Amino acid sequence: DEAKLLELIKTAIKRALNRVSLIIDKSTDNESKIDLKQDNNTTQEEIFQEEELKYISDLKKEEKQELVIVTEKETENFKFLQEEITLYNHDIEEKSKIPKMYYIGQLFGTYILAQNEEIFYLIDQHAAMERINYEKIIFEMSKEKLMTQELMVPIKIDFSLSEEILIENKINDLNDLGIEIENFGSGSFLVRQIPTWIIKNHEKEFVEEIINNLINNRKKTKIEFIEFIAKSLACKESLKANTYINASEVEALLNQLGKCDNPNTCPHGRPIIISLNQKEIEKWFKRIV
Repeated sequence: DEAKLLELIKTAIKRALNRVSLIIDKSTDNESKIDLKQDNNTTQEEIFQEEELKYISDLKKEEKQELVIVTEKETENFKFLQEEITLYNHDIEEKSKIPKMYYIGQLFGTYILAQNEEIFYLIDQHAAMERINYEKIIFEMSKEKLMTQELMVPIKIDFSLSEEILIENKINDLNDLGIEIENFGSGSFLVRQIPTWIIKNHEKEFVEEIINNLINNRKKTKIEFIEFIAKSLACKESLKANTYINASEVEALLNQLGKCDNPNTCPHGRPIIISLNQKEIEKWFKRIV
């Protein structure tokens, strides 16, 4: 701004004068000449350039600080994207499995409206996030070696005395899923360790759901159980109807959907994307026959 620029000029002039020695040399013709001797052969132009670079650097630091503030605010707004639909890392950027499209709006707080040059798209935001969450959970739970984290404060979950016996018989199965629990007596258990893929602030809900499904679906194989629990958890933690999301969140959602193995249907088989080409729409309005 103007104040900083003025301060820059003042500082540059002051430093330039400090480096200059003014010596009056009286010549024989009585004309006064000024001999400018500068330290370290530094020119005034170089000094000014140095100050200018410092000023620009300071401005960039301020811009960076402002960017950090904005980023922190945006991170909070996009929390659900980071915690709920972030798939496993891709070392190589994959080609999207859905067509390139541009967000144009939201319908009934439930459907994303998008288009490209020739086609109009309707996307069910709940079904889209459900597919993303489902594939993420399947991927994480199917790993031979799960990433886990110990809880600083154990989570207490209460069950009936009859369920307590069933859970005791499933301790090893829970350990295989990355969940470590301890019998606390009278039907209560303390959860001390969970897999890292479980969404923050949903630990108790997820663990309780997994335990309930584990003790009530005893005849299922591990693969069948993982698929069953993935469908259940994915649905519960996906965007609900009448939930507004902004353009940046839509972009992130579609980007993640494009990385899914099957971006066309939700885990229950319902369609995620419906498309209409321009000709079909023009026929509705009898613009063409």
